[in-house]
Amino acid sequence: MLVGGTIFLFITNPKLTSVVMICIPLVVGPIMFFGRKVRHLSRSSQDEIANVGAYVGESIQQIKTVQAYNHQGHDDKKFSSHVETAFMVALDRIKMRAFLITIVMTLVFAALALMIWVGGQDVINGNMSPGELTAFVAYAVTVASAVGAISRVISELQRAAGALERLMELLEADNEIMAPENPQHFNGKFRGLLRINKLRFCYPSRPDTPALDDVTLTIQPGENLALVGPSGAGKSTLFDLVLRFYDPQSGS
Repeated sequence: MLVGGTIFLFITNPKLTSVVMICIPLVVGPIMFFGRKVRHLSRSSQDEIANVGAYVGESIQQIKTVQAYNHQGHDDKKFSSHVETAFMVALDRIKMRAFLITIVMTLVFAALALMIWVGGQDVINGNMSPGELTAFVAYAVTVASAVGAISRVISELQRAAGALERLMELLEADNEIMAPENPQHFNGKFRGLLRINKLRFCYPSRPDTPALDDVTLTIQPGENLALVGPSGAGKSTLFDLVLRFYDPQSGS
């Protein structure tokens, strides 16, 4: 619609079209300026929403600790603070989008008003017929509406780009579980034999305190085996290693 309308504008009256074209840089400038701000605020909004989710998940997961220290009131206030911050950032983002669309539409229709004034002078002076001016205004309104629609699309794209930056950070994070350079292929029939040999593992947060140390164990196919021990003895850690959520420091 923008391209087609512009072509018809030039065909109808090149002089008035030149007046409209001069105003285009005035429209593009705010789109670039406010578009960057929308993108930045969108990224900040994603971060704040993530903070809310992380805080809620941590509090609920450790609800016994929260209750043991009578921490409910403090957590309520902290949660309200996180939510309010996320709300204010989202509000700023919406305001910025509103400014972007408002300024673009105002500048576009100001250009139309200027064009109608110039065209009206030509009609009064007999250089242009009323029919030509009416057709030109119709094309100009079509072009203006297209520009307004494009500004809304650009605003949405900037919002998506801000959110995409956070997603790309997660997708590009280095994976600590690396495949071996020469992996062995399993060609035989799977039997269900599990053999653990001199396994030693320390969590990254406690590199000097092994959760498992020199564990050797063989579980035959179809065998039922109970792992018994106090909390923190390494039962869940052993399952995590079998599923390869972590790599051990030594052993296999």
